[in-house]
Amino acid sequence: YLLGRYEFGKYTQAGWHNAIRYYEQALQLDPDYASAYCGLADNYAYMGSVVMPEKEAMAKEKEFAQKALELDPKLAEAHMSLALALVGAFDWPNGLKEFDRVLELNPNLAFAYELQAWTLNGLGRFDEAIAKTRKAVELDPLNPFYQMSLSFYQYWARQYDDAIPQARKTLEMDPNSAISHVLLGLSFLKK
Repeated sequence: YLLGRYEFGKYTQAGWHNAIRYYEQALQLDPDYASAYCGLADNYAYMGSVVMPEKEAMAKEKEFAQKALELDPKLAEAHMSLALALVGAFDWPNGLKEFDRVLELNPNLAFAYELQAWTLNGLGRFDEAIAKTRKAVELDPLNPFYQMSLSFYQYWARQYDDAIPQARKTLEMDPNSAISHVLLGLSFLKK
């Protein structure tokens, strides 16, 4: 399962395919392991429209999220997978409610704050997105993805004076972060 999460976190086609293999191995060892179903659900959420048809990915995402909830209704990650599935189906109100449920169950789940921020940003609620991502960074300060996300949301909020140093901070952590280079350049252009 942990190898699956590691591969998922690469956010690459190869990483996602490797992650599926690891999650499936975890389920061979324990068919009732709800977290592995969460991993599969999250994986398919990111694969839709990138490496497979959106409709097919969304169906798998929802199926695996529901299976995880069926196995462990109090697992925050299962609610997070469902929230992501709801948001992916454009059911933003229920997706946001489900994110709130996630954070009630586990207020220290950094990834949930980041996913909720992504949703809020998409709805144009930039200040809320930034606040949620700051919480994710506070909980997991060494995660370059959350650091990059903060500069991304600052950019969208037209807070270029904040986005520039944040993008630089991310590049210190991960010099190969292509999106951080793009955000830095775009922020300079906008400024």
